[in-house]
Amino acid sequence: MAYVSISSDLRSAVRSNIHAMREMEREGIKKPASICDQTVSGTDPAMEQLVWGIHYPLKAMMPKEWLKETESVNLRTKIIFANGASVRPSVRINFSPRMITPPNTDRYGHDIDLPDNHPLVPELVAYHTEMRSIDERWSAVGTQIMDFLGACKSLNEALKLWPDVRIYVPKQFLERVERKVERAVNTGGAEAIKKVDTDAAVSAAAIARMMGAIGSR
Repeated sequence: MAYVSISSDLRSAVRSNIHAMREMEREGIKKPASICDQTVSGTDPAMEQLVWGIHYPLKAMMPKEWLKETESVNLRTKIIFANGASVRPSVRINFSPRMITPPNTDRYGHDIDLPDNHPLVPELVAYHTEMRSIDERWSAVGTQIMDFLGACKSLNEALKLWPDVRIYVPKQFLERVERKVERAVNTGGAEAIKKVDTDAAVSAAAIARMMGAIGSR
């Protein structure tokens, strides 16, 4: 086996592979149609009540010159995760024809906070919670893999200690290792491998490939 160092190019390529696998898994999770961008009538009564909120009864009383015509709104909610982090995912609703809206609204779109009991809230929460879970799992896997490689003197040593790490190593680096036989020096990799959840790392790659295959159908 040829000696292949843990170079910055190798580390960068492995990071790119980890990122690609994470994205493959994310893309394999189908987003519910109800929380994708939609186009609805600007005269839909339920949507008018949501956009106008408590001011809806005033619509019929307002002079027309005070009112706006709005092309879209973003219906959003707030999700707070277990670690305290939060996101504000939204669904863009386009109006055709435009909706007549209150004087303080933006013609080209503005945000509307959804009430907690709105039907879109559970689906937004479920989808973005799953996305968050995928990101956190891949963050942990990526950190362990990069720490392990960083503790090894060479790719040769890494492959000897943990053969399955090749799942994350680009083909060109693996081909270099196979060119000729040279002895690799053991360094801190033997200790670093003890900190890697190897089953989780291999499982994550398998899930990403499976989701990618499903998403490409």
